[in-house]
Amino acid sequence: MTGEIRAVLADEIEVLHHLVGDLGDDELVHATGCEGWRVADLVVHLRYGLEGLLVGLASPTDAPADRDYASYWTDWPQRGPATFAD
Repeated sequence: MTGEIRAVLADEIEVLHHLVGDLGDDELVHATGCEGWRVADLVVHLRYGLEGLLVGLASPTDAPADRDYASYWTDWPQRGPATFAD
């Protein structure tokens, strides 16, 4: 199963590259529907998010799980809204 997950996530990285690889600087600085995020911000977020999943979900370990689906998110400190772009 680990190999299947790696293959799917690697394919998603390739799809993302295909979708945004030809964008120019002027397109990358456009605002998006996500308040405060430019196209470039979202591309980086998606790319490194996929890489994080690739490493985190598809890396075998003998250690017991230290988080579940809920505690992963609830353990993060509460913060105000992010402002990445003007």
